[in-house]
Amino acid sequence: MIALLKDLGASKKLSTIIEGESLMNDSVALGLAFGIASLLWLGFIFDGTIIQISLTLAVRYMAFFTVR
Repeated sequence: MIALLKDLGASKKLSTIIEGESLMNDSVALGLAFGIASLLWLGFIFDGTIIQISLTLAVRYMAFFTVR
């Protein structure tokens, strides 16, 4: 998409806005994927409060580490 904008002679500001929007979409999709994965993991664990808290923190850290 950015290459097409460059070929058409679009402004740098427009290219930056479109590129930023694309990054935002990717981060939302990644957040949803980690959220769904954590829900599935926690769905199998009913009584282990410590395990649920540990998994919640671990999934958050994995999401942060992946995005960073």
